[in-house]
Amino acid sequence: QLSHLEPDGIFQKNETCVMIDAKYKSHLYNRYDSSEILKEEHRHDLHQILGYNSFNTSATKFGFLCYPSTEVQIDFIKYQNPINQTSNRIAILGIPITKESIHQTKKVIVKALNEIEKTGVINLN
Repeated sequence: QLSHLEPDGIFQKNETCVMIDAKYKSHLYNRYDSSEILKEEHRHDLHQILGYNSFNTSATKFGFLCYPSTEVQIDFIKYQNPINQTSNRIAILGIPITKESIHQTKKVIVKALNEIEKTGVINLN
């Protein structure tokens, strides 16, 4: 049994906290597969990153779930608790496992973190 869980990385500045968790699953390679097994595995990952955020008292909370993919990609999901209006924003970040993609991946991550730090939200369109 594990005595505790912890994210792979934490970015914290002032009232902003970003929990980062890398997964080594093929979710983004099977993005359009409607398999219940894949959906359930992804749900577990979401619950884990939301759990990390629930223990943080920062006003602005984000989670980054990182998966291997064929191209650098980032999508955002917002979860709102209807009872107390608390919100969590989760980024699904696809990262190619190639040396050639390192520069582009760093640019996407830095842009997202800068936007979070400046505005507390992400509007990267």
